[in-house]
Amino acid sequence: MRIVKMGSGGAATGCGQFLRCLIVAVNLLLLLVSLGLVIAISFCFTVAWNASQMAPDLSMTGVLGLALAVPVLAMFISFLGCCGAWKENKCMLITYCIIIGILVALFGVAFVLMLVYKSKLPKLHDKISKELKDSLTEDDPAVMEAWNNTQSLLHCCGVDSNRDWILAGKETPVSCYEGGNRKGKLYRPGCYDLITDAIVYFTPIIIGCIITLIVFMIISICAAGTLVKSISAYNEFV
Repeated sequence: MRIVKMGSGGAATGCGQFLRCLIVAVNLLLLLVSLGLVIAISFCFTVAWNASQMAPDLSMTGVLGLALAVPVLAMFISFLGCCGAWKENKCMLITYCIIIGILVALFGVAFVLMLVYKSKLPKLHDKISKELKDSLTEDDPAVMEAWNNTQSLLHCCGVDSNRDWILAGKETPVSCYEGGNRKGKLYRPGCYDLITDAIVYFTPIIIGCIITLIVFMIISICAAGTLVKSISAYNEFV
């Protein structure tokens, strides 16, 4: 009986060839969506990290940290899936299925936590607003740095306006001005609305990407599992 090497025939033909191409295509999509998700979450994480220094109740860095770690891992794991499928390597494919299964579970946890946090945010309006205004009077360098970072990033000033700094007995920071220069244009919007708007705006986008990734991952797991069976059947045949 003639032995045909994997990759030049056998499981690589017919259904096996289709599964191999499907896994590679899905993982390329997984890579692209994960990259977009990393960019969106990174922005939210920066906003949330600075906000948490000023108002503890605005902290969602733990949730976003988990949501950020998973797509980063997914980007690396997608290469494992592509290599395993292209080489028709059972060990790599099985490892890929296990890790992807874990990532799906972690994505599910992040999805639920983000929904819970988003639903709680409107109820914390007054408390968060008070925490932000109280933080204006603090002399903690970390808090001041967080304010400067937030105002520069979101082009805002104070909680509701630059008057909050005046009422706190402080000079309006240069971060409230365009270009970080007092000769520049003063940012008029308050930071509270822009902080919460950023979180509220990006949360549905992040959740949508998470759902998309979960679907891609489930498809990839099913295809990889079927390909493993196809490889095993071929090996038994030859």
